[in-house]
Amino acid sequence: MDVFGKALTDIYRTGEADTLWLHNSYGEPEEMPLEFFFRDDEEMPVLELQALHLCSGKVLDIGAGVGSHALLLQAFNMDVTAIDISEAAVNIMKDRGVKKHLCRIFLPIRRNSIPSSCS
Repeated sequence: MDVFGKALTDIYRTGEADTLWLHNSYGEPEEMPLEFFFRDDEEMPVLELQALHLCSGKVLDIGAGVGSHALLLQAFNMDVTAIDISEAAVNIMKDRGVKKHLCRIFLPIRRNSIPSSCS
């Protein structure tokens, strides 16, 4: 079950979603505002924008979520491919205008093996 994808889809379609709680290894569970995943350049910290401006050549955005970084890199005329494990997130990034998108699960791979696809 893609709980993350369902929450992203809910907020994308209706503007509302149940609370998403992150359980981590370093502390108490914390609420993650879903709007965070839909940020544009005006909502990103300066350091994050500086890092994006350092990209060059072909860019692979792994764990792209709904494609906020990929969209900005596209605006910089970068050749970016966005990948996420959540099929729902990939559908949203596609709808938002990410040109190159893939739904992939990346696991440790051995020589001559291929990552599996979501569908």
